[in-house]
Amino acid sequence: RSRELESTLDALEKALEQSINLCALRAAMQEGNKCALDPWVVFMAVRLGIDGGQLTEKGLDGKYYFRLPIALGAADLTLLELTRAYMVFANEGLFRKEYVIENISNAEGKNFYQNAPFAEMRMQPGVARILTKGLRGVNLRGTGRSVANLRQSSAGKTGTTNDFTDALYEGFTPTPQGFTIGVRVFTRDKTSSLGYKETGGKTALPAFKYFVENYYSYRDVLPFPEETNPNK
Repeated sequence: RSRELESTLDALEKALEQSINLCALRAAMQEGNKCALDPWVVFMAVRLGIDGGQLTEKGLDGKYYFRLPIALGAADLTLLELTRAYMVFANEGLFRKEYVIENISNAEGKNFYQNAPFAEMRMQPGVARILTKGLRGVNLRGTGRSVANLRQSSAGKTGTTNDFTDALYEGFTPTPQGFTIGVRVFTRDKTSSLGYKETGGKTALPAFKYFVENYYSYRDVLPFPEETNPNK
């Protein structure tokens, strides 16, 4: 990769680590229309399993536009949608459809139902690794650094809404035996504030940390690809 590209990626990683959202906003702007989201961003969001209907709004001229504030997390997504998208990063570009029932069998072991999980490549593995590297930086040096010293490496992103009404964390450990976990904390009416500075890193991340710390306390830790092969 060129020196210019490396410099750009380093700057984006630092912005991601510290939740400097202006960089995400500028990267997602449509060329020639800085008030709209780039259609390629929408295309990728839908490929990652996000409902495209949440990504548009009606303008003053009566036309529908892709909503630029989506780049700041303004879409009303479900936690499942968001976790599904992060799972693609964890799986190096492979999209997996979630399911609840794996199989149904009787006491004699006769199988009546066997689920056939859906899986499809939705992102280039190299792109997924670049994103994972940035998300690892969040947990090492950024807003998720409270998990930096755990035995098991992880990657993730914190999220906080205006007035601290929601605290969010999405994180994952390396595949194929790893987990992708989404945590959202909010009040019963979903509109009241959780309290001053109740951010994703302070309020939602501890649940992820508790699980990873305990689950991997007696299991072998899993390395990310760049931990075993820095050039990958």
